[in-house]
Amino acid sequence: KLKEVVELNLERFKDRVKLNVGGVKFETTLKTLQRQPNSMLATMFSGIAGFEVTTDAEGYVFIDRGGEHFGAILDLLRTGELA
Repeated sequence: KLKEVVELNLERFKDRVKLNVGGVKFETTLKTLQRQPNSMLATMFSGIAGFEVTTDAEGYVFIDRGGEHFGAILDLLRTGELA
């Protein structure tokens, strides 16, 4: 079952992942979200911890956190540097 969940997540999010973080919308890649393997984002999209990632009608995954600084988090994951 776990292997199926992991494979499903990889297939669903192989190109781009659309995120709605507290009403602010972002788009990134699964690779970016999994760059820090011990992070909550990597865990959410791995399937390993049993997270079932659901999307809304537009394909966005909702994260119930403030979105005003989330762009900086994505940039850190992308570049390894905090700007």
